[in-house]
Amino acid sequence: MNVRYFLLVGFVLGAWLLGCVVMTRPLEQSLQRAAADCLSQSKFQHAFDQVTVSFAGQEATLTGKVLDQASKDLAEKVVLQEVRLKDQYESHNPVTTVHNRLEIDDSTLPRPWLIVTFFEGKIRVDGVLGDASQKLALLDTLAVQAPAALRNDQCVIEPKTLACKNWTSTLAALPNFVQLTAGKTGNAARLVACTSGDGTWQTFPHDVSNAEVVGSLSNAKVAESLVEFSLNALRTAPVPKEPNSLPQPK
Repeated sequence: MNVRYFLLVGFVLGAWLLGCVVMTRPLEQSLQRAAADCLSQSKFQHAFDQVTVSFAGQEATLTGKVLDQASKDLAEKVVLQEVRLKDQYESHNPVTTVHNRLEIDDSTLPRPWLIVTFFEGKIRVDGVLGDASQKLALLDTLAVQAPAALRNDQCVIEPKTLACKNWTSTLAALPNFVQLTAGKTGNAARLVACTSGDGTWQTFPHDVSNAEVVGSLSNAKVAESLVEFSLNALRTAPVPKEPNSLPQPK
């Protein structure tokens, strides 16, 4: 009697477990496909291309990499709130839990950098920033320093650029080119200043090498070709003759 009873209970439990497996696996596959479809929507602009969603029952687990914390939070929100199965009511949310194990990897994002050159009454600004208001503040500060200077703005605004580590200090520490070149002429009155937005600037004379500037912007990983482009105007502009210079006797 006891043996038959336990055999019957075991059979029922086994059948139940087998049924759960048979029913659960298709559900998990359907949820996985639905979640992948949600994350691949064009409105997310490929932000979740490296994200994988797996399911254990109705519990989702996110693995892979995203660029920032906002993307990590958004991926969790999308899977938790927007996944729907075609054979269920639109109001029914089949996902009960999301385990967010996404890693943040911003190594591919552009980093802020600036190269400001000053020569013959001209100021040129090259670089990349993520905030247009920072660029305007920089140009306004330069205008106060040198009201009569011609300004050539080559700074690009790229919204995906990482934020400057300390923009307030960076702007406050901007070198005063007029003061630094006061009383100087020719190449001595040409200056180069660089920053990666960390609150400090490095200044160089007119004959600074590309490698030196690249080194000063190592945190931003600026290509040497961009440095070459930024310094080209300073390097190729004719040096005006010094005033009151007399011809040398033959």
